[in-house]
Amino acid sequence: MEYKNRSVVIIGFGGMGSSWAESFSTQGGEISAIVDPDPSAEESVSQYNASLYSSLESMPTKLSEEVWCIATPSESHIEYLREAIKRGVNDVLVEKPVTTAPMEAKDLDFSSVRGSVDFIELEHPVVKTILKHISESDFELGGAVHWRGKTSRKIRPYILDDMVHDISEIFALYNFLEYEKSGISVADVKNVTDWSETERVDDSFSEGAHDVSGTVLLEGFNNESICFKGGFNQRNERRYFLWVDENYETAYFGSTIRRDHLTPTACKITGWKNVCNSIETCLKGDIRNDIEISDFIESVDGKVIQSGSTANDGLSRMELIASNILSGEKSPADIKLGLLADELIYEIYQQQNTVDPY
Repeated sequence: MEYKNRSVVIIGFGGMGSSWAESFSTQGGEISAIVDPDPSAEESVSQYNASLYSSLESMPTKLSEEVWCIATPSESHIEYLREAIKRGVNDVLVEKPVTTAPMEAKDLDFSSVRGSVDFIELEHPVVKTILKHISESDFELGGAVHWRGKTSRKIRPYILDDMVHDISEIFALYNFLEYEKSGISVADVKNVTDWSETERVDDSFSEGAHDVSGTVLLEGFNNESICFKGGFNQRNERRYFLWVDENYETAYFGSTIRRDHLTPTACKITGWKNVCNSIETCLKGDIRNDIEISDFIESVDGKVIQSGSTANDGLSRMELIASNILSGEKSPADIKLGLLADELIYEIYQQQNTVDPY
């Protein structure tokens, strides 16, 4: 695939912004400008021969027509999206979430811009393998369990940063099943404040410590239950999901995190008893390392269909997304889908009887 030598503007040059700059650059993009008010950014941008601007107002319009990557704090994304539309930018990639206040985006018209949102886990080999298997079958969703256990989340609410990925994976599944994504609603929210606000305290966890956890229940297109669970445990970070068919005869399990103690794995589970046992195990959050994944797969007679997280054509997921956008594609999801996810996240917070973490 050949890429145009396209001009890329990076807005926000923190951890994600600098990573996106590298990804776009390796895929043939020309980093022409970086917008960041922090003067220390000047030391890092020299490798790109790019101009550094403290604000959009100080950046010449002529640099604004090709590709923008918005990697600023979440609450400012809409401001930059408005300016991108106004300036006639061709392609925009925005970090998730698109907005923390969905009503602010109701008047935006994205018809003139190819807008992408960074649902990066949609490019995960485990997720793509399972979706491919489902696309080749007569699978109809009967229920889902997603568990995300973090070892630390000190500043940003957990759901804002992580649960949105689970929602994006459900949306991707719905695309394959030709379900209406707007048919998903929030049914119940429990202990999410503890889940999203708890800080790691090194001395407070013993080897046998349990997760501080919360639960979000969604009701799906055909009244199926979609359960998001997770929380914090000092030594047991993990992320996995289980998608169950409507007859409880087939299920797909995917563990997506790669760490020293975990290898990304996907497997297919068949048989009513095995599927029911897999649901019980996944709801407990007891799959914490490669040994427990292996024991789980053996206990439910699962068949491994993907092991490891081999990059696509030698590219990292960020590089793959960057190359797609440079080629004029929306990748991995468009902004409208991002906004639909943001609306669900907002509704989850609305159902809390606590102060809004935003």
